[in-house]
Amino acid sequence: HGPYLLGGHCFGGSVAFEIAQRLRRDGEEVALLVLIDVPSRYIESSETAAGRDLAGWVAGLAAIIEQSS
Repeated sequence: HGPYLLGGHCFGGSVAFEIAQRLRRDGEEVALLVLIDVPSRYIESSETAAGRDLAGWVAGLAAIIEQSS
């Protein structure tokens, strides 16, 4: 059981995104999802679809990366 930390690059990022969606749908917690160099449809359909602008999404991602280093 979670919380889960997921990430992926290129196609692996697409897979990580889909895994995160399924985990959340099943009631599991996804604490971190890192997508690197993935098609823009994944970025647009995640946080930005919830009403956040892309700049806010990038700033949030930068804050998460800063906290984990």
